[in-house]
Amino acid sequence: MRILVILQDKISKSRAALIFSILCLLTGCHPCCVQDHYRTQYAHLEARDATLKQQASIPENEYSLTLLVDAKHLDYSNGDRLLSTIAKHPNGSRRRDVGHAWLVLSGVIDGKRMRLEGGHSGERAISEPRYLDSILLNQSEPNPVRILFTTRSDGYFESGSGGHKPTYAISIAITKEKFLTLYNWMTVPQYPFTQYSFTENQCTTFVVKAASIAGLTLASEAVVSIPPYVYLGGRRIRLWEDPCYSTITLHTPDLLEKSMIEAVLAGKAQVALDKA
Repeated sequence: MRILVILQDKISKSRAALIFSILCLLTGCHPCCVQDHYRTQYAHLEARDATLKQQASIPENEYSLTLLVDAKHLDYSNGDRLLSTIAKHPNGSRRRDVGHAWLVLSGVIDGKRMRLEGGHSGERAISEPRYLDSILLNQSEPNPVRILFTTRSDGYFESGSGGHKPTYAISIAITKEKFLTLYNWMTVPQYPFTQYSFTENQCTTFVVKAASIAGLTLASEAVVSIPPYVYLGGRRIRLWEDPCYSTITLHTPDLLEKSMIEAVLAGKAQVALDKA
């Protein structure tokens, strides 16, 4: 039992170190551009603050969709800054997460007011190792990083905000038909909540897909380069040999928040942070 505990502890520490190593390599930037890069990346926050100051009362719509995001505004200027802002977010929080996105669907069914709030979560490591643990445990194969492109079966609908506080929220009025389509999509469910993945089904993609059904197009994705290997404690950790794994498309709360702000500025949605 002691050997097992020690092994699990080593895997846990190695997993954390591997995350940091990959992030460092994916986001490297010369120190001289750190502050300028960060200011440029989050220049849209000035527009966000302006929309919040001008926030008007939202009329009560019989049917509406509210989208919420908790964007951590991580600093991608270089590896050190990214790690430091994951460990301690710019707002002072030490939750060590990368944010979350969820929604509130409101409407009427059979004369009863319905309010459904929640998002898509997963990677609980119940029947399968977590993604980054799997990379460490599969070093004998040529492309361990391929696991990041696979889908897990431990996803679920997480009711409520998941303990997150929104940094931005928008609302759009929808028709009864779109409300029923969304309600059935979430509750039947037509949406595959049990399937969870980095690239296809997770909290941000869930919100983007819901917005699309409601008629609002939002962006959230970024293409990130993956190095063929990283070094961890003097040990070379193979990530891939096949170049098809050299990039990965990720969806992030930070980019979703930016797109939500743009939707408000374009008059396609209303700020709804006071309703969150």
